[in-house]
Amino acid sequence: MKNKIENNYNSLWGKYNAGPFQDLLNRGYAYHYDEDEKGSDILYVGINPSYTEGSEVKIMKETEFESFPFDRTARHPYFDPFRKIKGDLEKEPYSLNSLKWTHLDVLVFRETNQKYIDTLLQKENGIPFVYDQVMIARDRILHIQPKVIVVSNTKARQLMGKDRFIHVKTKVEHLVWMGFEYKFDIEYGTYRIINIPELAHTHVLFSSMLSGQRALDLGSRERMVWQIGRVLGKN
Repeated sequence: MKNKIENNYNSLWGKYNAGPFQDLLNRGYAYHYDEDEKGSDILYVGINPSYTEGSEVKIMKETEFESFPFDRTARHPYFDPFRKIKGDLEKEPYSLNSLKWTHLDVLVFRETNQKYIDTLLQKENGIPFVYDQVMIARDRILHIQPKVIVVSNTKARQLMGKDRFIHVKTKVEHLVWMGFEYKFDIEYGTYRIINIPELAHTHVLFSSMLSGQRALDLGSRERMVWQIGRVLGKN
């Protein structure tokens, strides 16, 4: 699977090479990958990896652009909330042991300012460049088939099709992106994806960021852990 991911992103980066966002492409791409990600209990979905100015990379001989794969063993502070949630679920009253979580970003270009995504969508080939990444992420979600998906970013929520709407005048449906259709599950307080057989048993939670200045407040976080625990405890 990892080779497939690399090939897909290398092909995509080459497809849009020499375009109006060449500087972005030159930063390479980063993605999370765990060898045992299929069937994960929890999949955390973010928007894109950050970027530190001046960390451009050398061109590799075997691929056109550098990649930065990482897994759950990385000691990056970004993963601390995921580890904390796992720890909470292992304690009373949940007592769920051997939980497995993984993570992916819908987009893999390296940029810290998320407002840049809106700028990118206005550039020539910006929309197809984003769309192609969304489709790769979609295929990975179908491959992983997690029991619970936690989406903690508004833009990721949009790209996953949660905020789709029909334009009043044109009657054209907008923000479809991954094409997932959702229905609220009143028993668990989650959403269910109702049009993808591979994800028929997956529960989806949409939340605020799990860390940083705009992170979930304590009460909201406790409710989210309870929802995850309720789903995993009965499935």
